[in-house]
Amino acid sequence: MNNAGTLFLILLGIVGIIILCVIVPPLQTIIGVGSGMGALALLIITLKKIHRSMQLKEYFWQIFPDCDKDYLNNGFIRRSLKFQNERKEKLLQYDPEKGQELLALESHINPSLFAIAVMIMIATTFIRF
Repeated sequence: MNNAGTLFLILLGIVGIIILCVIVPPLQTIIGVGSGMGALALLIITLKKIHRSMQLKEYFWQIFPDCDKDYLNNGFIRRSLKFQNERKEKLLQYDPEKGQELLALESHINPSLFAIAVMIMIATTFIRF
């Protein structure tokens, strides 16, 4: 499915949840608590991924020569495609297994942080004290 169709289905799902919450008020609390618990679980998983990526960066920092260390510090910053390809090549050149692991971790961390933020917003919206 294309991106527009996926976004449309997500929007319909959100509207449906909001309508359900208006019709069935206890559902608000259930959604809020579930979203809060999901955010907490995802936060723990993401923190483990961040910790592992920091360990891998430390490993590469020790084996990279000084001229290539700039490739380690800019993993989360959006740079040109050329820089990203060079970074990937450098990581895979020095240690293919750990380089692939670091790249995979970095590609999962940013979307996880976004999902945590959305879950927290949903939890704070639906939980009523």
